Amino acid sequence: MTTSKEHTIHTPKGTFVGTVENSGVISFKGIPYAKPPVGALRWQPPQPLENNAHIMPADKFPPAPIQPDMPESLATRLGEAIHTPQSEDCLYLNMWCWDVTTPKKAILFWIYGGSYTIGHASRLQERGESFVAKNHDIVVVACNYRLGVFGSLNLSSIDTEGKYAYSCNLNLLDQQAALKWVKDNAEFFGGDSERITLYGHSAGSNSISHHLAISESTNLFQRAICQSSFLIGHGTVSLEESNCTAKKILALIGANTLEEALNTSAEKLLSAQVELFGQAYPPPVEDGITVQSNELARIAAGQLHDKQFLVGTSTGEYDQLFAGLTDEEALCKAAARNKERLGDNPEEQLESFALLHPEMPRSLVFASANNELGMTLGGEIQARVCALHNSVYKFLFAWSDPLTQMRAPHGAPCPFFFGNNIPENAPKDLEQMVQEAWGNFIRTGNPLGSFASQWPAYSKTEHPTMIIDETWTLSNSVWEKDYPFWKNSFPETAYAEKED
Repeated sequence: MTTSKEHTIHTPKGTFVGTVENSGVISFKGIPYAKPPVGALRWQPPQPLENNAHIMPADKFPPAPIQPDMPESLATRLGEAIHTPQSEDCLYLNMWCWDVTTPKKAILFWIYGGSYTIGHASRLQERGESFVAKNHDIVVVACNYRLGVFGSLNLSSIDTEGKYAYSCNLNLLDQQAALKWVKDNAEFFGGDSERITLYGHSAGSNSISHHLAISESTNLFQRAICQSSFLIGHGTVSLEESNCTAKKILALIGANTLEEALNTSAEKLLSAQVELFGQAYPPPVEDGITVQSNELARIAAGQLHDKQFLVGTSTGEYDQLFAGLTDEEALCKAAARNKERLGDNPEEQLESFALLHPEMPRSLVFASANNELGMTLGGEIQARVCALHNSVYKFLFAWSDPLTQMRAPHGAPCPFFFGNNIPENAPKDLEQMVQEAWGNFIRTGNPLGSFASQWPAYSKTEHPTMIIDETWTLSNSVWEKDYPFWKNSFPETAYAEKED
């Protein structure tokens, strides 16, 4: 028997007993969506659970995937613990809803970021309770997925029988399995399986960008919000590069056979990972199985069509890397970070770019160039490619906390969407406006709300961007100068100019 503070949902995979929070929101924490990836299932794709009639508590957040401690500065900014309980047995999801009886509620499926290295579905800032308390007709779901060496390790050098051929992109396959669980079970918690919106920030957005080109994923959602990481900039690594990485990991743990690798402790594997990569593990692998080559070309060709996208970044994505630098130091840093993209004379190109923006301090110009080359131009190209066959709305988050004396940082929209950890100096209506825009998009595929008179979708010739600040302003000139300036450094722009 459940108490008044408990609530149940009945699914083919079991009956789950959740909690009615003080806000009135019903939470289901730690619902398993796949078998524990332990023992022989380490480095295997997520395995589906059998149908059962078990009654299972869903009132405690699940352990996080195995990961290093969060950097102290990031933990302070997000209000998170540096260390969180974690386990290889981590394939669980959390869900927040206002009720389970009202049918056909839109579903928001959140994928956390963290450089494929840190993060989990229960972060304080990214819990769905506050949003659902104000948006009763939307269900929020967040899933754990494997990280670091547990989520991606090319085992081909020791897997002589090919039994672990999918091991390069388990992180994406975990997300796909959780998404499939949600779609298959939507009716049991009052969700609409035909109105699922993906939303991801940083590595979460990068993940979604890959799902746009994975045919097994595209039928699992209708809309997507991609925020601050895309296919260009942090897209993929080659199969050869992933093999080289794996050999270094295997050497550090002293594993010469698959059996030895499978028997290596999680602690030893994590230690090897941190020794090689610190806080940023490589992105998905172009393995030809899960992730194919030329993903943008596949999207441009129409593999993805008749969907809706909300795409955006913040004004100061990587600005913290340039804080306190002199003009010359900022120039050198931007040149060093983008030499592969800019070629032999990066300083010369950056100086030319500075001439486009005489209104900006030189150090800020070079920080802006770094943001564009490393991320934001990739988002613009991806938006234009998706717009060939889909509806795309673009935003630029510009509000920043005046106490920081910096532009809007990486992840700036998240507190306002989730309603958690909002800066004290934020405009009083900004949370409501962000939730209205994102909520409208989740419900209908169009973000326009009371905050603006219009917000048109991208076309082949028009690229309107909503600049989000204390007031919201529509601009057609955000990329008017910079996109053509960098165009020759980004051959991927050709996909956005594909003829119908």
